[in-house]
Amino acid sequence: EKKERVHTRRKVATTKLTVTKVMLLKKLLNQGKPMRTLVKQFKVTDTQILRIKRGINWADVQAAS
Repeated sequence: EKKERVHTRRKVATTKLTVTKVMLLKKLLNQGKPMRTLVKQFKVTDTQILRIKRGINWADVQAAS
């Protein structure tokens, strides 16, 4: 039963970033937008944006053109 409950919780959880948002975020990073602005705009932490910038997270997503 416990395994089923954990699995159900994961289905319900929503993510703050989508592929489209990450593409836009990478485009703005390439344009030199300040990280603080991006933190407020996308409502994620500066650590998350730094990990995306370094290619640790969302490495398979290309910046929007």
